[in-house]
Amino acid sequence: MREGLIHIETLDELAQIYFKRREGEVADTTLAKYKSDWKNKFKDWHNLSPAALTVDRCRMKFGLLSEKHGPIAANTAAITSQVIINWSISQGLLPLSFANPRLYVTRNPRKPRTRFMSSKELSKYWNGLEEVQAGGRHWIMGLHALRYLLMTGRRK
Repeated sequence: MREGLIHIETLDELAQIYFKRREGEVADTTLAKYKSDWKNKFKDWHNLSPAALTVDRCRMKFGLLSEKHGPIAANTAAITSQVIINWSISQGLLPLSFANPRLYVTRNPRKPRTRFMSSKELSKYWNGLEEVQAGGRHWIMGLHALRYLLMTGRRK
């Protein structure tokens, strides 16, 4: 309070402020995922004060999430808490000196995976190429290159 910061009692207060203020700024699907993770996977953190969030507590929670939901789900859920705290620091809801303990927890290793474009994504891609082509002749070689890469599966 002395530093002019809003007094935050619990992590859930921080999360609710984040969800409310970021509406319209963050993609709806991303915000819905964060809300779901916060509501379902971080229930035990709702009444904690930000000062009670330690590296050990984050490591223990991450381990439990990994066991219960799997390594990939734990990685994505952990991002939720990290984003909320980082945003809160940047907005002055937490002091700049607050060290986000989530940053000191190592994520689970990820295996590369193959993901194919959905028909909706392909449609957007082709429509985008058509719009670029309509923009002028100087783009034509780039368009041919992008079509070649897509058609041969060399998107990487």
